Amino acid sequence: MTSIEETINKLLLLPEDVQRQALDYIDSLYSKYALPVDQLEESVDDEEIPQELKDLLNERLAAHERNPENAKPWDEVKQKFEFKYGYK
Repeated sequence: MTSIEETINKLLLLPEDVQRQALDYIDSLYSKYALPVDQLEESVDDEEIPQELKDLLNERLAAHERNPENAKPWDEVKQKFEFKYGYK
C-alpha cells in the first residue's frame, strides 16, 4: 500500500465534516501551488518545502515521465473524490 492509499484510508476514518475540511485544505494547497512555473518559483521559498516532500514530488514526477499516459486531469480526480466521498 502506498503512502497515498494509507493517507486516504486514514481520512476515511475521520468524521465527514473533518474529511470536508481536509479536502478544502488539499484544494487550497492545489490552488496555492498550481501557478505557472515562473510565478511559482517567485512565490515559494525553496527552504519552506521539506526535503521529504521534495523527494516525493521528484519521485512522482519521474513516475509521470516514465508513464505520462497514466496521468489524469485534476478536474477528473477532484470529481471522482467528490463523488466517492460525497463532497461538493
